[in-house]
Amino acid sequence: MIFIRSEKTGSVYTLDPNTQTELYYTPMMNDGEFATCFNDNDWTAVDWMHVTFGEEEWIKPYLENIHNLLLEEVTQ
Repeated sequence: MIFIRSEKTGSVYTLDPNTQTELYYTPMMNDGEFATCFNDNDWTAVDWMHVTFGEEEWIKPYLENIHNLLLEEVTQ
């Protein structure tokens, strides 16, 4: 699995290992560690509807960029 850490959001991002398309996140601990075992208890799918309508303006393009970077990595 490929992970992208974001200090800006305090989360780590990856793609669903089954589909390799859906963006998931988990929070980073204070020491920068995070749950490396992908499961429903630790990882949550990004809710794009919430990101589009319920977050600050910068977050959607920021997450889209992370998503695109991960998609590029898995297609190489």
